[in-house]
Amino acid sequence: MSLSAQATIVLNVQADRLNDSSGSAILQTSLILLIASTTDASFSPIAGGASANQGGFLADDDIVLFKTGANSYGANGVIDFTTGPLTVASFSGWSTNDPLALMWFPTLTAGATIIPAGTPYGIYSRATAADLTQAWKTPSDPSSAYSLGFYTTNGVELSPGPTAANAPSAGNASLTATPEPTSAALMMVGLLSLASRRRRQVN
Repeated sequence: MSLSAQATIVLNVQADRLNDSSGSAILQTSLILLIASTTDASFSPIAGGASANQGGFLADDDIVLFKTGANSYGANGVIDFTTGPLTVASFSGWSTNDPLALMWFPTLTAGATIIPAGTPYGIYSRATAADLTQAWKTPSDPSSAYSLGFYTTNGVELSPGPTAANAPSAGNASLTATPEPTSAALMMVGLLSLASRRRRQVN
């Protein structure tokens, strides 16, 4: 087995600041996930019912590597945590150089085990180094800690201020978990059936 398949790494993650959809700082109880795209190098929209547990798949090949609460720093909208040793081989399909992403869920807490449909969330990933830290990808060197940063120009604790690469809106939870496909399909069938009945009644 290759070294990359056995790699054990430590990820140091900071963000300031993370917001809800309206631009207000998320609470210290909010759910935070660190995820990896294990196959296609892109992150898919979350469907309702997806697992929020470590090792679970959020969508397609996107796997949860680490789960925490935003209270790891002690200020609303700010996170600062270390994942501890993560063994690449212990996660299905995870390899070095796979893209990483930070996700935050203003309406869920760290105890959440699934992502319900309609849940707002934010996501950040950057293929090249920015914000004074390294690129958001799985490092190939297992011997040292790897720093991942996401700062916006309105950050109040950790942000490098005007030198940050991200506008305040980049920290907003602007996406929403969609209904799972089976639910959406059943809903569509129901609506079509109702429309058909109404047409028959009119005729």
